[in-house]
Amino acid sequence: MLNVKKISEYFLESSDKEIRSFGRVLEEERNQAFLKHLNTDSDDDYWKKHKLVVYIKSDRDFWIKRQEDQKLSSVEYFEWCGESKQECIELAEAYFLDIDNYKCEDRRFNFVLETLINPTFAKIKGGLESFGFLGANWEFEINYDEPDKEEPKHVDFRPTSELLSKINLFSEEELAALGFIESKGHDQDTTI
Repeated sequence: MLNVKKISEYFLESSDKEIRSFGRVLEEERNQAFLKHLNTDSDDDYWKKHKLVVYIKSDRDFWIKRQEDQKLSSVEYFEWCGESKQECIELAEAYFLDIDNYKCEDRRFNFVLETLINPTFAKIKGGLESFGFLGANWEFEINYDEPDKEEPKHVDFRPTSELLSKINLFSEEELAALGFIESKGHDQDTTI
């Protein structure tokens, strides 16, 4: 498999303007992947966390902000992780009770709260681990997952370019340093 760093460096040396431009695009995608990985919480302890997964579908009667980019969506999955079930519930409930996370009329927001949000969270707070609401072409489902009992086996993960899915974004050494794979002590990223 090819490596973006080597390819972008090669393209950046080209005398052709378009090829150099493509080299910059590849280099930028690689840099963004580095920043994304470095700016996110480590998943090393994800297995130890309590998780609350929420699915919401509004049939476009109202719109809700996605967490990752604040864009509006009518169908969305959310996940909150925490040290306890209560922490996850509090984080999720605060998100869904905030009118700034919706685009709709105030009366529609109040109806959503009364028919979807409040009753569903009441069931989860009451001890249910999973509860869903279906009505008026709307869906709202919450699932609670306890932490795993033991750490999962390490699986090599190799981020690839969305632009060119057959190209490694990082060298073997970088993959090991970032924790995606276990170090093998040699670089094999140039094999196609």
